[in-house]
Amino acid sequence: VQTDTTVVVSWAQMKELYIPEIVSDGIREYKVTAIMPHMNCDVAFCYNSPYEKVVIPSTIRSLGDCCFWGAYELHTIVMRSKTPLPFNRALEPNKSIALYVPKGSLQAYQEADGWKKFTIVEGEPVPDFTVDGLTYRIKPGTNSVSIVACNDMSAFVGNVVIPEKINYGEEEFAVAEIANDVFSNI
Repeated sequence: VQTDTTVVVSWAQMKELYIPEIVSDGIREYKVTAIMPHMNCDVAFCYNSPYEKVVIPSTIRSLGDCCFWGAYELHTIVMRSKTPLPFNRALEPNKSIALYVPKGSLQAYQEADGWKKFTIVEGEPVPDFTVDGLTYRIKPGTNSVSIVACNDMSAFVGNVVIPEKINYGEEEFAVAEIANDVFSNI
C-alpha cells in the first residue's frame, strides 16, 4: 500500500484480472486508485504475464507508465471509467486488443491519445462460447469469430471440419480465423 488510496498491484498466475475498487487489510479499507509498477520490475504486470483480460474499475485515476507493457496474451481490456485515463504508455497500442468502454463514452475514447489505437467497443464483452468441442471468441466490431481453443479432441473422429459459419444465440457469425496453438495437442 502506497497511501490511503493507492495500491500497488502485482503479477499473479491467472487468465483474467479484475482489479478491485476497494481492498482491505482487515482493519481499514483502501480505495484502489492507481496501478503502479511492481517493485521488482519496471511494470506492474511483468513481461509475458498470462492475462488475457483485464477489468479496470472506475476508481482508477492513474495507470503507471508501462504498467501492462509486454502483456502479450492480453486481448480484452474492460474500462469502467466513462472518462479516458491518461494513457502514459500503459501498454503497447494494438488494434487486436478490444477495449470495452461504458455506454456513452465511445467518442471520448476514440478521441483520446493512446486509447484511440485500440479496437474500441461500447458495452460489455461477450464471453467465449463452445459449440461441438470448439471454443469461439467474437471479434469486436465485426460479425465474425475466431476459434480460440479445442476443448476435446476425442470429440473429433478423422478430419476436423472447420465450419464457415457458426450460430450463437440469435446471431450467425463467419468463422474468420484460428488462433495459434488451437490444435497443438493433436
